[in-house]
Amino acid sequence: MPTVFQSGNDELKTLLGDPTTSTLRAYFDARVSEWSAPTKDMGVFTVGIFYDLAQSITGSDAFKLLDAAAVWTLNEMTEAQSMRYVDLLADLAQSSNTTEMPTNLKKHWKSIIDSAKMTDADSVALESLRSHYRDVG
Repeated sequence: MPTVFQSGNDELKTLLGDPTTSTLRAYFDARVSEWSAPTKDMGVFTVGIFYDLAQSITGSDAFKLLDAAAVWTLNEMTEAQSMRYVDLLADLAQSSNTTEMPTNLKKHWKSIIDSAKMTDADSVALESLRSHYRDVG
């Protein structure tokens, strides 16, 4: 895939070699610093802000990163970051290839959903995340 975003590419390479909470956060912060919209229109196609991560990580690594990201709190984020946080969670959930919810996501689910509704209630990512885990509440 061609480079779509300027920020976050180096951090993605680091993340793929060392999938940890800190490398995920560095990637997230770098990407959101450049682009606060959920998608980028490339003329012929549209990509999500974390598309490159979603295409590069699968299974257990995505599951572990989803568990790690679930403990981030929205009150520690800028508005732009909090708006894109659910996009990241939704992409990691899809990439995990399971509907089993990681421990931390299960623990913080209600708080994440309630906070996301307040910041980005119409988010496609929020509905995608809820649908992935069959949450209709």
